[in-house]
Amino acid sequence: MHSLALRILRSAAVLATLYPSDPIVLDDWETDNIYDQELATALGCAPGRAAQVRLAHDAQWQTLNPQAIAQAAVTNAERHGFDAFHGTRRNLYCCVLPGEVVYECVTRLQQGAIQPSQLPAIDHLIVDEYQDLNACDQEFIRRLVANGAILFVAGDDDQSIYSFRHANPNGIVQFNASYPAATTHTLTACFRCTPAILRSAMNLITYNPNRLAKQLLSLYANAIPPVQGVLHVWSFATAQAERVAIAKSCQQLVNGPLAGQEDQIIILISSRRLQVGPITQELANLGVAFDAPGGASTRDEHPIRAVYSILRILPRSANRQTRLYRA
Repeated sequence: MHSLALRILRSAAVLATLYPSDPIVLDDWETDNIYDQELATALGCAPGRAAQVRLAHDAQWQTLNPQAIAQAAVTNAERHGFDAFHGTRRNLYCCVLPGEVVYECVTRLQQGAIQPSQLPAIDHLIVDEYQDLNACDQEFIRRLVANGAILFVAGDDDQSIYSFRHANPNGIVQFNASYPAATTHTLTACFRCTPAILRSAMNLITYNPNRLAKQLLSLYANAIPPVQGVLHVWSFATAQAERVAIAKSCQQLVNGPLAGQEDQIIILISSRRLQVGPITQELANLGVAFDAPGGASTRDEHPIRAVYSILRILPRSANRQTRLYRA
């Protein structure tokens, strides 16, 4: 979606008015270790607060709601400081924040700076994981459909996991209301979970408000022989009790039904920072061999990433200097 928005901005001759050359989308390392650090200096605050200010502006872009900027109680001084900083940095580094590209395209369409005739000729537009689109993404799609594209989408409102980028699952819940001529094809076969897991998951998620009701069938029930699966629900008073139970459970599996199949055991955690160390320590205490999750990519080590980021920026700076020289 970012790529398509950039293409439209470029072909409509809008991109050159925003950036001195084709911009790059900042990744997480660059926003944390370069952008937020410099923004903190400009605002005279801690990097953590700078990140809150950046995310508040990102929320405004991705929701198309100016009031969303208030989520971190951003002051007027911080707003003006961010605008001044971002305007100069995106020009200097030829960079954009993740939520910015589609927003720039949508606002230009709304303002008439990009005419429908300047949009690419799209016969069929296919959008996967539609439940993870935010309001800005959905407006972008709507504009393309209004220009003649035939839209196909796939998604499941129960699987919306991109709340950090303001995903709006109501987009798929209300899809038929937004596109009255649409035809719905419902998939009911579940390849992922056994009946015991699927049944418990459906019982739990039924409590979610405003969701689309579904009747799913686990295909494992029709396997030969059928596989029902097993679900255990545990509750612990302390984190210590939880990690001890996890380790002992793995030990019992390794010494019992999964002997020789240890690579089939997977422990899913909710917080790498809080849980990996204590859980792996308990496994080690019991002598249970394990593969710890991989660390940060070598590319993300600070010296290497500093060089990498400079190399990403230099070609754009060189292009900008060339244009200025020719001018």
